[in-house]
Amino acid sequence: MLVKVLPDRHDVDQWFHEIYSPLILAIYAESKVEASEYLKNYCAQWYAAFEQAPWHELHLQGENRNYVGYWAIEAGAIAYLYGIDDSKIDHMVYPGDLVEYARFHAPTA
Repeated sequence: MLVKVLPDRHDVDQWFHEIYSPLILAIYAESKVEASEYLKNYCAQWYAAFEQAPWHELHLQGENRNYVGYWAIEAGAIAYLYGIDDSKIDHMVYPGDLVEYARFHAPTA
């Protein structure tokens, strides 16, 4: 993700968590449609992939817990940085409003 804004940073070609594969493939997709599909697929599997995370199912533990929502912020960052069309991503973990806000307030060249 950082190679987009830090061009001298080494680009990785392997990662340890398979969940991130669709997200990374979205960056290198050969078409805009394919990139959007990868991003959509990433969001669809995101929550289940983090079953071992301490925050998983926190929403089921009552109102006195610290649940504030589940957000795949990294998916939004990739969509924003790489100009991926996210208009067809309608998933509860995708921060579409945040991406829209960033795009609206992005400095113009």
